Amino acid sequence: MPLSRIAALAVWMILAFPAVALSAGPEIFLQEARYFLLPSSYLERNVDITRRSFPGPEREESWRVSDAIVAWLMENFRAEGRLVYESISNENGVVGKDATDAVFQAALSYQYR
Repeated sequence: MPLSRIAALAVWMILAFPAVALSAGPEIFLQEARYFLLPSSYLERNVDITRRSFPGPEREESWRVSDAIVAWLMENFRAEGRLVYESISNENGVVGKDATDAVFQAALSYQYR
């Protein structure tokens, strides 16, 4: 590939995706794991860590951990229970403004077949 095409591709990437190309966007770490109990039922764990930078020295960091169980009760009924814990430090870039949240979610769904 000629050098001019590589340079044109680099310029296009910077213009099309400035947050990725210039590293100005948030730093994100996502991890998901599933452990299957049956072919249709499983335990699930998600971990999300996000770091956002603001003008100046401010930086927000959020940690979110989620555990869930998903199971088919009968052929058409599925149940899901999820527990989510989230901790945010320096919320919106304000130093010392921290938040913590815990949520329990339950869902029952029906699928017509």
